Amino acid sequence: MNATTRMTVVLLLVGLANLANAQQQDGVPSAVVESWSYLIGDWQISGRVGSASLTGSATFEWVEGKHCYLGRQDWRVGDAGRLVRLTLLGGWNAAEKATVEQGFSSSGDAATVYYQPAAPGGNVIEGDIDGASGPDARWSGTVQLERKGPDEFQLTTTIEGEVRHSLKYTRKKDARDGGVK
Repeated sequence: MNATTRMTVVLLLVGLANLANAQQQDGVPSAVVESWSYLIGDWQISGRVGSASLTGSATFEWVEGKHCYLGRQDWRVGDAGRLVRLTLLGGWNAAEKATVEQGFSSSGDAATVYYQPAAPGGNVIEGDIDGASGPDARWSGTVQLERKGPDEFQLTTTIEGEVRHSLKYTRKKDARDGGVK
């Protein structure tokens, strides 16, 4: 091999090593992917939104490549059972060092949550939420997602010092084999 060919090979190898290193540094941290994995699946929801009762269902799934997740929820709120549909997209924001979840509801509400990574071995993920309900009603608060076991978590949203959402998510069971779906 002549000197020019050797230099080209060295530069190519250095470039590939730098690219691989950049992908590892810029990608979604494995601990974050692991924490999101808990959500993946089908869930039953019960709880309260303000003073109204709520029942519903949720499904969380990976987007191809596991770089983000997609959530869909149907809520029945209050005695009349008003249907509210909610769609969420969550992914890692390296600049914020947080999972950012954007949500939109059929009632016109929109919100963004910035979840901080859970402490190693921790069962609680906390975040800040900012949202809007119509053109003039902006609000902010905190969100806490607490794992209660392998098949249950509690989501609590506090807005302006008051608990706005207190929702229990229970993983749906597969009726055919009695196991977790």
